[in-house]
Amino acid sequence: IKALIQHGEKIVCYVEEEKGGGEIPISVTEYISTDLKQDSLQFQNPVHRQILAEAEAHMHDRGFCAERYFLAHPNPTVSRLAADMLNEHYRLSKSNEQLLVKDEERLYALIPPLLLDFKRGILEVDMKPTLQQLNQPEAIQNPKRAMEIMTHYKDLTELLRDMAKRAGDRV
Repeated sequence: IKALIQHGEKIVCYVEEEKGGGEIPISVTEYISTDLKQDSLQFQNPVHRQILAEAEAHMHDRGFCAERYFLAHPNPTVSRLAADMLNEHYRLSKSNEQLLVKDEERLYALIPPLLLDFKRGILEVDMKPTLQQLNQPEAIQNPKRAMEIMTHYKDLTELLRDMAKRAGDRV
């Protein structure tokens, strides 16, 4: 969400392939929206869903600035969240600030791993109840149901392992 608020309208250096073989740049909002929709995912928090939906609605508007839009939002919960996310809690000295590469200059490197971490978090949350289902009496008494649950858990584990490999984490 912070990336949407801070950089939603900015172009990611990550590009999509056109059908003709060329490449087109896409905005942070478009990248996040498309990636979540491909996996049929959405934010669980309704305020986060609202921010994404409004960012999508305005992503092609000329002159749209996500920071200003969400800071001045009529919903106080949205504007407060935007202010909290835009507030920098720590300041670097001017000499260190000059050495730092700004997030805007490396969006292509920041956004995909953040989305991958988000998806991995969803998988990890989904794995807990799946594993707990195996301890329920219905699953213990019904070998077919137990096998379905174990197969689902195995599939989730394989997905998690694949995502970890893509993220560069040790498996």
